[in-house]
Amino acid sequence: MAPGVTYTVLFDDPITKRRSMLIRALPGATFGSHAHNQGHEECIVLEGDLFIGDLRLGPGDYHVAMMGTSHPQLKTVSGCLCFQTEPL
Repeated sequence: MAPGVTYTVLFDDPITKRRSMLIRALPGATFGSHAHNQGHEECIVLEGDLFIGDLRLGPGDYHVAMMGTSHPQLKTVSGCLCFQTEPL
């Protein structure tokens, strides 16, 4: 995905055409700005911190990026583990 960012696919659902995965980012990792043109993306932070632009998410925080929107750069200071669903 990006330097210091890895993921594990948990399930690809051919009926709903969605993917569930765990994403782990090492401390200081960044992930570039990107658009959501195929559908919405849901994310729950399980451990650590995740900054989406100026928005800080911590354990238990939920974020949805609706179709047609873009994320600014994502980064983590302490590292993070997130559960995410997205379109296939």
